[in-house]
Amino acid sequence: MEPKITDFGLSRCIDENQSTIFTTNLRGTPGYIAPEFIDKQKISFKSDIFSLGIIMTRLLIGSNESIAENWHESLHVECQQMKICIEIAQICAAYDPSKRPTIADIILKLNKTETMVHKVLPDVNEPRNDPKSSLHQVVKRFRALPTQTLHEYSRFTKMYEDLNVLERILEGSEEPSILSYPLLQSITGNFSTERRIGRNELGEHFKGIFRIVVVTRLPQSVSINDGMFHRQIGKMMMAQHQNIIRFLGYCSYATEEKNVVIDGKVITAEKRERLLCFEHLSKGNLSKHLSDELSGLEWHMRYQIIKGICEGLCYLHKEKDIIHMDLKPASILLDVHMVPKITGFGIPELIIMSNQRLPRLGYSAPESMFEGVASRKADIYSVGIIIIELVTGSKKKPSITNVLQRWEQRWKGSSKCTPSGHQVAKCLELAQSCLHKDPNRRPFAWDIVTELSKLDNED
Repeated sequence: MEPKITDFGLSRCIDENQSTIFTTNLRGTPGYIAPEFIDKQKISFKSDIFSLGIIMTRLLIGSNESIAENWHESLHVECQQMKICIEIAQICAAYDPSKRPTIADIILKLNKTETMVHKVLPDVNEPRNDPKSSLHQVVKRFRALPTQTLHEYSRFTKMYEDLNVLERILEGSEEPSILSYPLLQSITGNFSTERRIGRNELGEHFKGIFRIVVVTRLPQSVSINDGMFHRQIGKMMMAQHQNIIRFLGYCSYATEEKNVVIDGKVITAEKRERLLCFEHLSKGNLSKHLSDELSGLEWHMRYQIIKGICEGLCYLHKEKDIIHMDLKPASILLDVHMVPKITGFGIPELIIMSNQRLPRLGYSAPESMFEGVASRKADIYSVGIIIIELVTGSKKKPSITNVLQRWEQRWKGSSKCTPSGHQVAKCLELAQSCLHKDPNRRPFAWDIVTELSKLDNED
């Protein structure tokens, strides 16, 4: 029964002049992870000491955190050794790492107990409930230990379990679900400015640690109907397509209650945090990759992005009956392979339904900007501008002839690029058809996808 430590797969090497390192890659077993690892992503030798304390506790009290009734009769170790082991386990599991002993201190204490042999054991016939009984006092300390120790790290264990749920959702083995507020609060550093990657009329956006996700915090200044919120959540959960951002979960958490007077009646009102969690895409949004014909992305990549956007929008319109209402380059994200994924749908409707107006800058259809109309054809207008901007780097209506000349100029200077003038011309023709002032004359998303498919077949 000689114990041997194994499984160094998650270990970290520390230089001689280091005592602490930081990491965002959280792995380990719930219940054994030091709190500073979860709170501050900090690991040190004292983190292992915390884990050791929990292991000692489990060895002493058993898996059920209770003392078997036959311990009194079968005890074959010195009570003093037991007391010292309990004390070591307690101090090892201290919340503050500086209060934990070193491994050398622990070994020294344990070695001292080995000299305490042949001490007088308590009489096995002494009353079990005698408060003065040394063995009874040991048992009492065992019973008290789990509550005291578990209280210090139970919330970290719970958060780690929540992280595992999020991991399973990311892996696809579990469906999107409710995520706990403490989890989202923790992985965003309590919604710190250091973790914030964006801010707009739809809320604040934070990049998570431990699991690389994006957490969107909806504006607290906006009064959102709870029923409408959950209906939109349902739509986002059901939208699953290669060109649609993956929705991972949400949280609606009451942070404050206060009494307000409405029509002479006192009503208890809640202040809620509403949080949405999405996959994180490494290449950022499309606006960062737009450029004119002579620089930036090659034509093949631009064409694939155009196709992906149109296929994603076709899925939303045709399969899910979802109108985006705020389509623009900033709401199109790109993964590591530059595959476009539409995000931001569902949220604009929440803002508008709360009697808030979204700014309509540059990508909105005239009927949306001046009359507040939301329709599939309004989304199509936005797509038209995005296509033009992808092809030319500008939102202005272009001269197809001039654009083709510029692309041909670029192709002449590159042996790697195959001229695709017919694709360029067709994309601009489709884009211009999307910009008709009369919505009825604009194509549907599926019409655009069909036309682009014909181009592929011609190739």
